[in-house]
Amino acid sequence: MASALKTDVRNKVKKYIDTADDTTVKMIYAMLKVQKTQALAVDKFEIDEIDRRIEEYEQGKVIPVTFEQIEQNILNRFEQSKQSSK
Repeated sequence: MASALKTDVRNKVKKYIDTADDTTVKMIYAMLKVQKTQALAVDKFEIDEIDRRIEEYEQGKVIPVTFEQIEQNILNRFEQSKQSSK
């Protein structure tokens, strides 16, 4: 369903671009160019961050935890917070 919606929107945009004036087309182009540049920067940042975390794990600097451990830690802190505020 979502991809059909994307295709429909893309087709509508393409149709409007063909009939739009030059100023509008330049604005759309500028927005798309900025979005693409930002997406590439985020991708590089994410890749660098993943690489850094893998390296820390391989060096033994980070101890992996399960979701259940994280959840329990949050619940414990919440309970401690409730008790300390009494």
